[in-house]
Amino acid sequence: LPAVRSLPADDEQMLKDLANEICGDLSATIDKARAIERYFAKNFKYSLSSDPAANLAGRSAIRAFLEDRRDAHCVYFATATALLLRAQKIPSRLCLGYLVYEMNDENDYYVAANRNAHAWAEAYDKPTRRWIVVESTPEISDYVARFSSVLSRDSADHESADNLNANRSDSWILMLVNLLGGQVVLSILAVTVAAILVLRNREQLATLLTFTANRNAKYILKADRTAAKLGFKRHINETYHQFANRMRNASEPLVELATWYESYAVARYTKKHAAIALPPPPLACKCNSTAVHSQAESG
Repeated sequence: LPAVRSLPADDEQMLKDLANEICGDLSATIDKARAIERYFAKNFKYSLSSDPAANLAGRSAIRAFLEDRRDAHCVYFATATALLLRAQKIPSRLCLGYLVYEMNDENDYYVAANRNAHAWAEAYDKPTRRWIVVESTPEISDYVARFSSVLSRDSADHESADNLNANRSDSWILMLVNLLGGQVVLSILAVTVAAILVLRNREQLATLLTFTANRNAKYILKADRTAAKLGFKRHINETYHQFANRMRNASEPLVELATWYESYAVARYTKKHAAIALPPPPLACKCNSTAVHSQAESG
């Protein structure tokens, strides 16, 4: 269809040149898609506060974003990715939906708020006759990478998305129309609206987070919420054992919660983790939150 192949006339040559530079001699659709993901991860940063559409100097917003390597939100990364794929003669589309991973406190349904709104690109792979998810937004791609077994993605960490969601504006998705307008949204991109990146039952949640034990998958979310209430949030580059050690070394040690995280790490990464059933994590009320907050802030 022309709608998933077209390029903006004014930017067509620029897009082709950049796409050729990124993809080189690669031929397979999946290889080109991953090369584009790596390009954005290496050279760009995710931001909701910067405005790539400022100081365009007669250029389109996408051209300014690519040429100046400006910080931007996911709509820019997804749009640019779709256009670069088309510049490689790969049919592509921009998708709008939600990146959802958290269940409600009763664990009977998923919570999808406006802050979970997300945009990504999809490339059509002719040999397999399927659409491949291409996640080029830096940081968020770390969270969704393990969708390969379910939605053509590679690896996941729900905490990365949680860190990003905390800073999202409830109305940011409206920028799509305001910044990119009809030039891209209507005449260039085929938009898949309300596609939801959410797996709807506990078994699928376990697959998404690579937890084969459904109960353990539920408990780690509870444990993270408990730790956050007590002033502790695991860093993206921090292992569960390191996180546990940090809690043990606090002025008011969280020994019980630290022990639980260590048990979880064993269950999560051992080859026999499917057979390991963990107890529920300790509740926040068992700890001195005031003292712990002071320790966490001073650290």
